[in-house]
Amino acid sequence: MVAKIINYSYIISMNQNNSANNLIVYRLDNKDRISYVSPNWDNFVIENDGPDDLLSANVLNKTIWLFISDSETSQIYTAILEKVRKFRKSFKINIRCDAPSIVRYIDISINPLDNENVEFNCVTIRTQPRPPVFILDRKFPRTQELIKMCSYCKAIKVGNIWLDTEEAVVKLNLFSKEYLPAISHGICSSCYEKFMKELNDDNMAFTQPA
Repeated sequence: MVAKIINYSYIISMNQNNSANNLIVYRLDNKDRISYVSPNWDNFVIENDGPDDLLSANVLNKTIWLFISDSETSQIYTAILEKVRKFRKSFKINIRCDAPSIVRYIDISINPLDNENVEFNCVTIRTQPRPPVFILDRKFPRTQELIKMCSYCKAIKVGNIWLDTEEAVVKLNLFSKEYLPAISHGICSSCYEKFMKELNDDNMAFTQPA
């Protein structure tokens, strides 16, 4: 996150470092305000070098739309929340939420509650180490230049195409840079098409809540 650009996937799926705290939960009220975060929320923000903006005191009672920085993601989550509330079925999302030295795969279940409240359950299902990718290091010095990263699969847009993070770093020659571009977040064409297909097919991603 740079220059007040907040990655929505970061707020919902911060690094989960041990199995005892493998579940992050937060809830929205019927006005889409964050009404609850699980007790381990602040520990995850601090342990993973998250900005103070994401501490519970700074997110509770705030609308979730303050933490979504692009129109495509806003469109998708508006549609998801509308369907979850209307049909009272859960929606499943699989995303990547990487740290500089870790590739992390997250399962997110978005579940209906009473009074049009919604609960998000976020669980790390798999991690794998890798050499550090400093474009993901929040403390690395940045320029005013922006590159666009998909909030869901972590692909980076290079020209008119989307490349995996490591491939994009090589293509953009970022290893040799003393200062790196800032990251803005959005959604790649593949993830957008996948979500829209699932939203239009109730049998794909929607399930009865447990």
